[in-house]
Formats: sequence, C-alpha cells, structure tokens
Amino acid sequence: MTRMGAAGATETETNRTLGFGNLPVENVKQNFHSILTKYEKGGILKLANKIYVAQGQDLLNEYNEVLLEKFFSSAENLDFTKGENAVKVVNNWVANKTDNMIVDFMPPNSFSPLTVMVLLSAIYFQGTWEKSFMSILTREKDFFIDETHAVKVAMMHSYRSVEYAQYPDLQA
Repeated sequence: MTRMGAAGATETETNRTLGFGNLPVENVKQNFHSILTKYEKGGILKLANKIYVAQGQDLLNEYNEVLLEKFFSSAENLDFTKGENAVKVVNNWVANKTDNMIVDFMPPNSFSPLTVMVLLSAIYFQGTWEKSFMSILTREKDFFIDETHAVKVAMMHSYRSVEYAQYPDLQA
C-alpha cells in the first residue's frame, strides 16, 4: 500500500526492498488485488490492512481510490495527539475487520503527538493443518511485539521436510 503512494527515489527504494524490481505499478496493484480477492470473503484468513495519517495531513483522492479498489482498504486521518483515543480507534477497527479474533492490536501509549503515519497489517489465520502439530511439542515462548517487549505465547514446533513455492511476482 505504501508503494502505491511512492514516487522518485522512494519508489525506487521501495521496489528494491520489496523485490518488485521494474514491475510496473499496475501489475503490483493487480497482483495484490487478485490475492486479496481470494481471501476477502473467506473464513480461514482475516486481513486488516490500513493506513492512518495524522490529522491535517492531506492525502490525494487518487491514492485512496487505489487503496479502496485494489487493497480493500483506505487511508484515514487520525488525531494522534489524543493517544488513548487513537489506540482505541485502531483497535476497534482491527477487531471489527477480524471478527474480534484480534483485539488490543496496539498497546496503550503506542502513539505520540509526533506520530505522522501508521501502516498496520493484522492477519488472523484459522485453518486446519494438513499435517497436524504434535501438542506435546508445543511450548510457551517469548513472542516479541516490539524491539523490547515480549509476551508468552504457545509456539508449535515440528521436525519435518516441507515444500514451498516461490512466485517471482509476489516475492516481498
């Protein structure tokens, strides 16, 4: 989504970082749209992607149209100077998009009056594993929610060879 608003050196660096190379922006938009369309109405994967921009920062209408049409999202202004309220707005939006499977996405005091933009992406997956994990190998481990704070979560573990796929147009 940030790539859609980038130009010049930022566009070049974003393409390099995300592995888009010289892929035209229209292809990037369409590729993401195709993938998101597959999961938008399904029950297995819940996606919540959004951009919040500080109150008073202007966004181009064309940018928001691309987010709406291709990413099922939008960019909205948010008053980050009202920190607790801003956190509540974001958390309510994420909870709504994920059918309340992800709550309290942003911890208190996440924003300051200096916050200009927040790009958020929350993914909830509830599927059936083709090859189940052995519950005896599940352990409580640290999951870092930022550089210094961790929460204990159940981590699944398995020893096996698995197949994977690489799609050149989607490497990011």
